Amino acid sequence: MKTLVDQALREGLRQLQTPAPKEPFQTDSVSVGRCLIANLDNIAEALERADDEPLQ
Repeated sequence: MKTLVDQALREGLRQLQTPAPKEPFQTDSVSVGRCLIANLDNIAEALERADDEPLQ
């Protein structure tokens, strides 16, 4: 009985092992130009400016 339990535990642990980690996912960066708002500390100004800008 001990041998059977040992074998079952070993097989179960073998199946629980995590697969090798995949290669890290990377995205390409894109230049979006300079910031159109000089100071982002004033959120009201930033939102007002965003509302006035036409969508591209």
